[in-house]
Amino acid sequence: MNNFDKVKQLRAVLKRSHIPGYYCWWFHENAAKEICQCLGVKDLSHILRNDFDGETYMALYFGISKDMEDRMYWHICQHQHNSFISTLRLSLCGILTALGKMSQGKAESSVNSFIDANCILEWDYTTTVKGAEIIEKTELSKPDRWYPLNIQENKSPCTNREAIKKLRELRKTAKATLFQQAN
Repeated sequence: MNNFDKVKQLRAVLKRSHIPGYYCWWFHENAAKEICQCLGVKDLSHILRNDFDGETYMALYFGISKDMEDRMYWHICQHQHNSFISTLRLSLCGILTALGKMSQGKAESSVNSFIDANCILEWDYTTTVKGAEIIEKTELSKPDRWYPLNIQENKSPCTNREAIKKLRELRKTAKATLFQQAN
């Protein structure tokens, strides 16, 4: 992939392009370890690490889209009063709630603050949606790699099934809470 940006900077410049691609969410090492601990993950050796601006980040989520800028907008700028939110934002709502870092009734601003402070988004475009799908399938099935916030298509042999189960529970609780508050 060729592009890295702090999420806070992207929020201000996103536009719609209808170009397919793939992306990876990198979380500052401290935040990533906290997320993994919340999910019961003890072995972090299969999670990619990279340095950005002298800080270590860990790759926790990998995805694709038919329209990259629309997907980035969806993850970064989406208003959480909708009846459907991105799975990444839903995961973070559940995790931040479990960690006691979710301000009551302020899910959107809590998630925005968290990703602005802790996340870098890496992405690249593909010429076709099929090309993006092949990249995702390959990436999520690598035997030495695991993305803890991916549930679907996470076929790597090192995937922690108990963590996936915990993430599903946290998402379910977050969804019920978010949509109860919206009504």
